[in-house]
Amino acid sequence: MTNEEVVSLLNELIDANLDSAEGYQTAADAIDNVDYQLIFREHAQQRTEFVRELSELVRSYGGDPDRTGTMAGTFQRVWINIKAALTGSDAAIMEECDRSEETMLVLYGDIIPQAVPEDVKALARTHLSYIRIAHERVHALSVLID
Repeated sequence: MTNEEVVSLLNELIDANLDSAEGYQTAADAIDNVDYQLIFREHAQQRTEFVRELSELVRSYGGDPDRTGTMAGTFQRVWINIKAALTGSDAAIMEECDRSEETMLVLYGDIIPQAVPEDVKALARTHLSYIRIAHERVHALSVLID
């Protein structure tokens, strides 16, 4: 894998984590339950830290880290707000966060078997372990709230 390909892969992860951090912040702002707001803000902070770590790795491979996220992430945040407004339901927000975590699991899980440099693979494994914990937490809360 060339440095350019590594940078592209890392920037894909940066975009996903930017979207995730902003999505969690949107969810925290939209949900009524104060405990869930705290959990979502924790996850948003964690994803912001992931972006910082990934950005450092991008620079080490001679690239420039992405800073904007994706259009899909923007649509997801709008969708969270629409669901919250239409349903008035914390359950709908939890469901969307759960779905988002499942997407992150797949994205990171797909990287591990690839022929990527070991430092990239190690960071992906570390992030994946935290994403699994976040997913389990959000999923458990979404089941409770339903």
